[in-house]
Amino acid sequence: MTFSPREQVDILKAWLALTLMFVFVVHRGFTFNPQIIGKYFFVIGLGFVLHELAHKLVAQRYGFWAEFRSDDRLLMMSLAMAYLTGFFFAAPGAVWWHGPASQKEAGMISLAGPVTNIAIAFMCLGVISLAGTLPPALLNLLRLSFQINAFLAFFNLLPIFVLDGAKIIKIYPIAWGVCIATAGFLAFLI
Repeated sequence: MTFSPREQVDILKAWLALTLMFVFVVHRGFTFNPQIIGKYFFVIGLGFVLHELAHKLVAQRYGFWAEFRSDDRLLMMSLAMAYLTGFFFAAPGAVWWHGPASQKEAGMISLAGPVTNIAIAFMCLGVISLAGTLPPALLNLLRLSFQINAFLAFFNLLPIFVLDGAKIIKIYPIAWGVCIATAGFLAFLI
């Protein structure tokens, strides 16, 4: 997998913006605490970057050109919204791909991101189950990673036109139902 200079900048921009959005919402505004920002930067990187890389990897496995592009206007609007209201739209950009994809291929490319977040959330739960042997700082990081990945999976599976869920529900409605139910359970019931 290769990354153009533009793609590297766009991923980093979106990663930083999404990190700040979560910090603004969870900590009610801006708090310049390097430890808090570092923790969110790591966890958002794990969830957001791996989500987007999963889309890219699957698209490239099918032989398509694929690169992440940030949506700078939406990033700025979401940052302002997160800071001012405590809510934001977590769509800092997307992997764009080109090629003569079948419906099956397009569906698999769309599924790859949310399934990655669900897998990360389950891995975090598995490690959390060892809570008695983990240092408290690691346990807190795993809990945060679990929560953010469950949220990212659920959010991206919503059947809204720009999100993965809108594409998946048309191509793989049963897989979409299983995934959104699983992500919803993880995000809201656990």
